[in-house]
Amino acid sequence: MLNNVVHLSAKRSDDPQQDITQARLVETLMTMNPDYIVVGESKGEETMQAVNAANTGHAVATTLHTQSAELTYLRLMSLCKMRYPNMDDGFLLRQVQQAFPIVAYLDCTEDHKRRVMEITEAVRQPDGSVKYMTLYEYVLQKNIRHGSEIEVQGYFRKVYAPSEALRKLVLRKGMTEAWIEKIFGKEF
Repeated sequence: MLNNVVHLSAKRSDDPQQDITQARLVETLMTMNPDYIVVGESKGEETMQAVNAANTGHAVATTLHTQSAELTYLRLMSLCKMRYPNMDDGFLLRQVQQAFPIVAYLDCTEDHKRRVMEITEAVRQPDGSVKYMTLYEYVLQKNIRHGSEIEVQGYFRKVYAPSEALRKLVLRKGMTEAWIEKIFGKEF
């Protein structure tokens, strides 16, 4: 197996024209025909470049701090506004939802471990509105104290099936029917 991973890092310079920003790195990456682009943490102007990359067919993953799966879309939009403050909010929100149709929301549970608490899909409705559909959620059953340690017990519950648009997207990107059935179930 050949490792084709390229790690790029942002770097500040005494001359602002020579700064290598995350936004500049993502923009440059799009010309390299990567299989995947991972932005370690979106916290500024690079977010708009990540949205652009995703909306031009690149597979993009990023992390950011937010308070819920649904609020992730508004947070992404506000980060994009750092680069384009005058862009129309409605248009920008649609771009963000299209770029990242699925959000995995993690939170810190009482045992101080980060857990995936919810996986949500932004589903465009026929009237153009978007409905946020929780695909999976972590159900916290109980916290058990063992001296100074806490054990969190819970399980993942499937809430809704992914949309037909998502099914078509993952098939187009190379996921097989067998994998789709394994992950999402036969009804998908």
